[in-house]
Amino acid sequence: MTEPLGAIPTLAPAASVNHTAEGWVGVNPHGKAYGLGPAIALYAIALASVRTDEELRSRLRADTGQEWTDADLSEARGQLAQLGFLDDETGSAASQKRRVRYVPPLTVQVTLANPERLFSLLQRLLGKVSTRTVFAVAASAVVAGLVAAVINRDVVITSVTHPLGLSEYLLLVAMLTVATALHEAGHAAALARLGGRPRRVGVMLFYLLPAFFCDVSDAWRVGDRRQRALVAASGVLVQVTLAGLAEVVAALLPAGSTWQELLAAFGVVSFLAALVNAIPFVKFDGYIALMALTGHNFLRRDAILEGRRLLARALFTRRVTYAFPEVRWLRWYGIGCILFPAYLVASAMWLWLGDLRAFGTVGSVIGLVAVLAFVVAIAREVGRVLRTAMDAGVHVVRVGASAVVLVGVVAAAGLLITTPTVTVSGYVRDGEDVRLVLPVGADSASLALPARAVLRSNGLFLHEGAVEAGVAAGTRFEPEVVPFAAVAPVRTSSVEFRGLTAPLAIKGQRVEVEELDPAGQALVYGAPAPLWLALWGALV
Repeated sequence: MTEPLGAIPTLAPAASVNHTAEGWVGVNPHGKAYGLGPAIALYAIALASVRTDEELRSRLRADTGQEWTDADLSEARGQLAQLGFLDDETGSAASQKRRVRYVPPLTVQVTLANPERLFSLLQRLLGKVSTRTVFAVAASAVVAGLVAAVINRDVVITSVTHPLGLSEYLLLVAMLTVATALHEAGHAAALARLGGRPRRVGVMLFYLLPAFFCDVSDAWRVGDRRQRALVAASGVLVQVTLAGLAEVVAALLPAGSTWQELLAAFGVVSFLAALVNAIPFVKFDGYIALMALTGHNFLRRDAILEGRRLLARALFTRRVTYAFPEVRWLRWYGIGCILFPAYLVASAMWLWLGDLRAFGTVGSVIGLVAVLAFVVAIAREVGRVLRTAMDAGVHVVRVGASAVVLVGVVAAAGLLITTPTVTVSGYVRDGEDVRLVLPVGADSASLALPARAVLRSNGLFLHEGAVEAGVAAGTRFEPEVVPFAAVAPVRTSSVEFRGLTAPLAIKGQRVEVEELDPAGQALVYGAPAPLWLALWGALV
């Protein structure tokens, strides 16, 4: 029995699917190109000419040589819908002209311009520049920058371990913004150099963080896999080149100048940003390059599913089967895709939660929400592994028992493992007089006195120094207006902070005290406490 036309999806009129020397390539109505697997490509082509479910199955049977089950059809439809090839999903004329787009799971893009004409004009010029020349220039800049950073290491270390001025931060943000724009222009230039067409440029909120974007999906239609990977890696190439040049210029500037410190900080941040961007376990340029090299369009999604299957097989049952049994590395890569984002988030929280707490109740609430969101994400991933085992036939009772054991292990670790409690606060120094600073609203009575304190600089993302100090028993805290650098890595006289201060007894040498910044970070160590209590105390 045949079904009506509405029972099968309709390929968007502006979409196209073509076979190239590198395989099947599809272009959706927005002009975004994707590499497609043979089965998905043949399914898309069939949609353009069939009218019923029976005709669709017959056509696919003839084209692929196999029967298509309902699950096969559903999966193929879902993939084409996700990529925007179906008329009922993104094929309308209005959607093609839409400037503001939501891209799951948490990205909003605002298209500002179509750079196609600009890069068409530059294409002839770019065509005269060889890839080897580009790599030689970039490599020379990076090597020179690293050598300059080593020679100028005192300034480089100071720029990220001590607070910068407010005006310096504003300039640094402006420079990083321009660098990000050039990063995206690097992608577009590489694509134009290879004969492709960058289609959209704009700004976006990427996981609530502002960023630029450039649509270079047309790379799927040009060159071989290595050239497509080059398009993905070109942004990182621009970043490391700018970082190297910045460090060279910083080393040549007069010692102690503001621009020397600023450029040194810009170079460090840019090098680190390029390194993070090259990591293939998250959806950054490194992942796009790896996807291009493998030709696997849904690489990360399929790898994560394989990673969950690996965990389910190891923990529950061997009955769990792999979707890609011949690609063994994919399952281990999937484990990396599961664990590495969690590591990044945990590292960021480790660096910033203490600084947030210095802002009192508001900072503690923000930190608590971040930790709860992280815990929920971990719980969801554990639940997906359990679901994978249940789908393979593991009884719900066994899965439930395993979940109880897992929760018990975590609870036991939280109760039995002890760690020293640490209160992140600040200090101010006036000559040899050094005082501990707590934000107004903090509970000074919660400090177990006497206590040991360690004073260090409050840098952009690192800290320097470790001067020992003590808070005597019976010390009383008094309200006082202190420099902003006591709670944040900002050196400014125009912003002050109201806090509670108390005298500190310095245990270090006089020269160590004199080397302390006028304001910085203080870590106050209390008695050991169970791990869960220490974590909770770090937030509230």
